[in-house]
Amino acid sequence: MELTAPLVGIVGGNGRMGSWFKHFFEQQGLRVLTAGPGDDPSPADLARRCDVVVLSVPIAATLPVIRELAPLVRTEALLMDLTSVKAEPVHAMLAWGACQVVGAHPLFGPEARPADALRMVLCPGRGEDGLGWLQTVLRAGGIQPCLMPPEDHDRRMGVIQGLLHFTTLVLARCLAGSGFAAEELEACATPNFQQAVGRIRGLLAQPSDLFEGLLMANPHAGPCMDAYIQAAEQLREEIRGLDRVAFNRQFDMLRGCFDPQAKQGESG
Repeated sequence: MELTAPLVGIVGGNGRMGSWFKHFFEQQGLRVLTAGPGDDPSPADLARRCDVVVLSVPIAATLPVIRELAPLVRTEALLMDLTSVKAEPVHAMLAWGACQVVGAHPLFGPEARPADALRMVLCPGRGEDGLGWLQTVLRAGGIQPCLMPPEDHDRRMGVIQGLLHFTTLVLARCLAGSGFAAEELEACATPNFQQAVGRIRGLLAQPSDLFEGLLMANPHAGPCMDAYIQAAEQLREEIRGLDRVAFNRQFDMLRGCFDPQAKQGESG
């Protein structure tokens, strides 16, 4: 693969994230081709022709697309995906192709601006040239790469994405079933409540299959949801039982977890 000016092909390049990366690579002076179902050139054409093949498709479609296209990518070329789950896609790319492989997860959405402090997880799979090129071009465009094994990524995302989106959806269901219209609640809402509602609206403005994939495709999300329910039940019992000792003990423990300086002050 010519590392200085590779031809980049993005399968799913007409979607929001694919379009973002098309613009990003073009800003780095690279030529970019895109393809989707029924397009000419086709995804298979891109897989055979391009030096860097980027898969920007929904999580549910990722493994079938890898199975179809990975065998077509040249040995010296780089195949990478952009899904939020990494273990299965990386293992599939390694199994179905003989090319260089990197699993990638942008830690931002298609609304991100180049001026933002952007980061992107890279999970090395096979080959050093493609990984090195990708790190270089990301840094040149203002994106900080963060390397980690795919299994480690998925464990962390079970908390960072799975738990966060689960709690947001639970809160949304509770508010929807509260008997109050959103306008009635917001008429006397605190800033914290307004921020929470803003997160709900931001989540619901996106396609549901995105969150379906994040919550159902990552096997580490399930235990995080179980832990959330267990913690909620424990807190409920403390409140119902007027157990002020346990409540304050847990509160102090949490303060130490999220504010190390407070913990140091207590020990000093």
